[in-house]
Amino acid sequence: MIHEQHLAYVLGTTTLSTSRTIVRLFTRYAGKRQAVMRRREKRTQAYLAPLTLITCHLRGREHQELMTLEEPELECHRFELSARYTGLALLQHWAHLVDLSHGDGMPDEQVFRLLGHVLDGLGQGERPELFQPANLYLETWMLHFAGVLPRAVPRGPKPESISKHADEQTLHRSLNPDLLRAVFQHPVETYLVLALDLGDFGQTQRALGMLWTRFLGREPKTRKLLEQQFEAGWSAP
Repeated sequence: MIHEQHLAYVLGTTTLSTSRTIVRLFTRYAGKRQAVMRRREKRTQAYLAPLTLITCHLRGREHQELMTLEEPELECHRFELSARYTGLALLQHWAHLVDLSHGDGMPDEQVFRLLGHVLDGLGQGERPELFQPANLYLETWMLHFAGVLPRAVPRGPKPESISKHADEQTLHRSLNPDLLRAVFQHPVETYLVLALDLGDFGQTQRALGMLWTRFLGREPKTRKLLEQQFEAGWSAP
């Protein structure tokens, strides 16, 4: 019998019954894992929100695909951020990107630390106008870690518009170079102070979306909803 202890972000869940749920986790040292959790108490439901940080034990036999999740303890929950519809969409999107871009059992401490860094920088979502620049920060670094996006925009004229058939160099040149430099040169707290003055989020957002679609082989289903929220503005709670 194997017993493991993990610090992990919750990526998503699949309900098996009224008392049993499959939980997808992104652990710090073991990468993505899946385990079955028995919901014996109502309070454990709060542990299942996207990107909730928990400590837990996984128990099972060697090579068992679905282990049992036991003794979950809440480390950090973004209650106020997830209470906003756009904030919840943001958390779901980030969890979905990690889920799609990582294979089971493949550690990626860089991305694990990045999640904590950006979530801490965003706080509880007191300034929703920072949601879009925060998303660009996380998406840019994740694509860079994956080898898809360089630190510097290639030289050449910036396209006035981009299409889904644009080549990779064109997509890279479509990115706002000032925004890209700020992402790579500053921690997220400093970047968020600067980002609102750098402008041109729209084209950069579209170009990053196309890079994600090509990297993953499909469009992340959470991205379109998030972009609609960005376009709608920040008036809705």
